[in-house]
Amino acid sequence: MRLFDVTVCLLFLAVMNDSPAAPPAPAFTVAVKTDPTDAKWQAKPTLILDQLTEFSPAKTVETSRWGGWLAHREGKGEGFFRVKKTADGRWWFLDPEGYRFLHVGMAGVYQGIEKTAAQTTREKFPSTPAWADFTLGLLRENHFNGLGGWTERDAVAAHPLVLPYTVSLEFVGDFGRSLKITHVNPGQTGYVNEVPPIFHPDFPAWCEKMAERKVAALKDDPMLIGYFSDNEIPLRRDLLDRSLQLDPAIAAVTPLREAAVAWLRERKGAAVSLNVAELTDEDRSAFLAAACERYFSNVAAALRKHDPNHLYLGTRFHGRVTQIPEVFRAAGRHVDVVSVNLYHAWSVKTDRLAMWTKESGCPVIITEFYAKGMDTGLENVNGAGWVVKTQEDRGNFYQNFTLSLLAEKNVVGWHWFKYRDNEHFDDKAQLGNQDSNKGILAWDYKPYSPLLEKMKALNSQVYPLTDYFDRRR
Repeated sequence: MRLFDVTVCLLFLAVMNDSPAAPPAPAFTVAVKTDPTDAKWQAKPTLILDQLTEFSPAKTVETSRWGGWLAHREGKGEGFFRVKKTADGRWWFLDPEGYRFLHVGMAGVYQGIEKTAAQTTREKFPSTPAWADFTLGLLRENHFNGLGGWTERDAVAAHPLVLPYTVSLEFVGDFGRSLKITHVNPGQTGYVNEVPPIFHPDFPAWCEKMAERKVAALKDDPMLIGYFSDNEIPLRRDLLDRSLQLDPAIAAVTPLREAAVAWLRERKGAAVSLNVAELTDEDRSAFLAAACERYFSNVAAALRKHDPNHLYLGTRFHGRVTQIPEVFRAAGRHVDVVSVNLYHAWSVKTDRLAMWTKESGCPVIITEFYAKGMDTGLENVNGAGWVVKTQEDRGNFYQNFTLSLLAEKNVVGWHWFKYRDNEHFDDKAQLGNQDSNKGILAWDYKPYSPLLEKMKALNSQVYPLTDYFDRRR
């Protein structure tokens, strides 16, 4: 058994599989919704730290300057972050000194992308260093040891309290914008017919130039973990259909349609029909795999040419693509870590998580997840995360979700999305974040203390908890 008694073991298994069938007499549940306008709440079995009665929290966990676990070292380190599967079968980041490291991070750590959010920050803090003092101090106090996607590097990199961080790039997103074929979808970049310009003949050269411009100057920074190359690319199973259906009158996407036609003719002969109704699922899967291979191979080559020291952390998969093995297979030939923005999961599905590593050969980092509380006055109609009643329930979700990650051996970290709520009165904010409670802080920088207390309790014990779960495997 993994846990201390049958009741909690059954609860844990239900939570791990996100099963709709709750165990008999569950120890603990949280009321949740996916849509705040629904009248009915659903009771979700929930595992929290206090239920692990056989787990004794450590009073202190000694860590390196990078946040690595001083109790376990794998060699002397290489001066930069690495990943490794250790002899016990668990995957880890290794910090620059070789200590095992789990990246317990916070995404969206910036002063303000939108004009209104930036103005709030300027009114609250007299300078960028003052903002960094507050922000890094708060994260360290609550035992976050890293900065996730959308980190404002220039605001924190030179600060003495800086945490290991990541850099978010947009190789295909910026290329699409240069071609003027993009639009804004909630939380992501959209394209004409949702076909990213991966097969455009100029994409490889774009990757080379972008890497030279964006990453070459960062190659000697030991606090940098690595790069995300894009966010939530629409790698859809029907990408071939969508490519063939591109409007030939739009000059910028004509090369993408031509590439799809050429690929299909090479596969099936010059006389093949271009009618999408005659495509097979095998055609669609093969084309998607080819698109992924082209994307990851070009991005990885450009990154490693201009920065051989840091990790390639993937492209933040999301949605239905997380069910497509060939996408992970293609990514795994080129990335160091597979990154996934995971929504609509109260806890991780173990079979899905296992597939990601089986197909890619890489560990996994969860780069976005959250729950929204209904006790803030915010409507919470935007965004994909769960809706719960209170900030304490948000903290219970955090513990439940991260415990399910720690119980698996192929997860090397997670990033909560996000640092601060958007101003509820800002109708210019990104649609997915408008009027939604996603942050650990309100828009005016007031902490959500019940949430942070739960986060701190869990974060401070991540390393001992890996031992706890491994002993019960």
